[in-house]
Amino acid sequence: MKKLTLPDYQALAEFRYQIRKFLHFSERAVHAEGLERGQYQLMLAIKGMPEGVRPRREVVLALTPKGERVLAELALHHQDELRSAAPDLVGALRRLMPERGVRKAKGKNSSAAKAGGILGLTRP
Repeated sequence: MKKLTLPDYQALAEFRYQIRKFLHFSERAVHAEGLERGQYQLMLAIKGMPEGVRPRREVVLALTPKGERVLAELALHHQDELRSAAPDLVGALRRLMPERGVRKAKGKNSSAAKAGGILGLTRP
């Protein structure tokens, strides 16, 4: 079993910090709209459900016009926050996944490699 180094622990800590920072932003934005975290997550899941995909458990729900407006505003705020936080989040991921690990995983066509490619973690 590989032993983690101090930089490994620091990278993990930084990544968790960046995620917590974004989630803290999200909590404030959602509460400022008078919603609970679960309500926003449910609205996002309803709106983001791919066409033709049905949930295993089904309850018929739909967003009201007010819900559509609130969701659109919150989602824009979240997207803006992710854009500004992206360099720190990606930097934390890069420190977590050294180049050697990303290339090795990429060769195996693993989901980690796919995620790395989507997030721009691979280097030429």
